[in-house]
Amino acid sequence: MSIMSTLKLRRITRCLTDLIYPRFCTLCYKPIPDEFAARRDCDLCEGCIRGLTFSAGFSCQRCGFFRPLERLGCHICELRRYHFERTWVLGEYANHLKRAVLAIKSSSGRPLANALGALLSKRVRLDIEYYDEPVDVVIPVPTHWKRRLVRRGSSVDIIAKQIASALSVRCPDRFLKVTRIACKQGTLDAASRRINVKDLFAIRQKKHMHAYRGKSVLLVDDIMTSGATLNELSLLLLRNGVRQVRCATVARGAA
Repeated sequence: MSIMSTLKLRRITRCLTDLIYPRFCTLCYKPIPDEFAARRDCDLCEGCIRGLTFSAGFSCQRCGFFRPLERLGCHICELRRYHFERTWVLGEYANHLKRAVLAIKSSSGRPLANALGALLSKRVRLDIEYYDEPVDVVIPVPTHWKRRLVRRGSSVDIIAKQIASALSVRCPDRFLKVTRIACKQGTLDAASRRINVKDLFAIRQKKHMHAYRGKSVLLVDDIMTSGATLNELSLLLLRNGVRQVRCATVARGAA
């Protein structure tokens, strides 16, 4: 079957499914109009998409931090040394987006995680197609197995797989591991966060590392605040032969 025939079959299947099972917004739970649902790959209504992607400022390309004026330099990048080169962000960690990020941390938030992954993957894919160089592999930020057990999985894995699918690259969700249970980053200040994640991560099987040497990696997380977690992971990958690390995160908090 040709690619065009497969796409047409998927559209027909989705239309029939929507007719029998109407689509609802995974954030506000309101019905999504048929004409709007047909133009979207994510189960979010038009109002929620506007709320999730609205930002009052401009995002720094390096660290994703939002500032009021585009021409102003990013003081966060000037103060901290980041090992990753680029960050894609859906929006600021506030209002609709804050509510959404908190919701996807539970097992019932998987549909919403899929929707956020679809929105973020579109932003990443468009930039890579027109402005940036390709990504070779997408890797989600790992979660300790005990926390995965409590949450019945990881929303970050879901988001990363959406992006990997949009870019047509691999997404090895078990490539990295967490070596110990650390304090939650949200409870610490910026300096303590860097200490908290020091040597926190490791490569699960170093014998497979040769497949990633010289590659461009995209790290994916749900929220970035100080950037300590993504920075520690970037340093680990670069020390093991990865050529370039870029990041994608749903929300960017105050550093």
